[in-house]
Amino acid sequence: MPTYFVKHDVGDACVGRAYTNKMELNERLKVARKAAGLTQQAVAEHFDIARVSVTQWELGQTRPDQDKFTPLATLYGVSLDWLMDERGDGPNEQTKPTVRSGAASSKFIKSKAFKFYVQEWREFMGVKTDTAAKVTGMPVNEYSAFETYPINFGLVHIAALADEFGIRGDQFWFPPPKGKPAPLTPAARKKASRK
Repeated sequence: MPTYFVKHDVGDACVGRAYTNKMELNERLKVARKAAGLTQQAVAEHFDIARVSVTQWELGQTRPDQDKFTPLATLYGVSLDWLMDERGDGPNEQTKPTVRSGAASSKFIKSKAFKFYVQEWREFMGVKTDTAAKVTGMPVNEYSAFETYPINFGLVHIAALADEFGIRGDQFWFPPPKGKPAPLTPAARKKASRK
């Protein structure tokens, strides 16, 4: 039986992955999300949709709404061209956060696509800059620089700040709710961290 070679992107023969090395949209969505270190739940919360919607996107059962493609590309740190047609800048495996490492040098979020709301949460919880700096073991000016560019925070810093603020570490990915809470007492912080 003869062997046939099919050129990429030529004619009707190029349908689906069977004829090209390209991933389908649902596979690109999954690969990009994982490379960015996000859970399906985190993506769902970001877009204020049900997690099952993200699951269906990644299984190829549904597609994201047209207006979500650009925000998805931004969130995942890939180009829109890559997300739509696997051209351009795709996910970089090195952008994954090192979750297992506790070293201060390990970056919590390496993707430039993230908005990381450390300063907003600190202000929302009524914690002063010098207190937050002390908790992370940094000088105040270094801590302030990290708040300006929070991609530099390590896992150890994030864990310490989350404990001080009385929130979960993954809440830094999302802005705090509107309004101002009452500052937490040390006893309330311990109770909140046990939940």
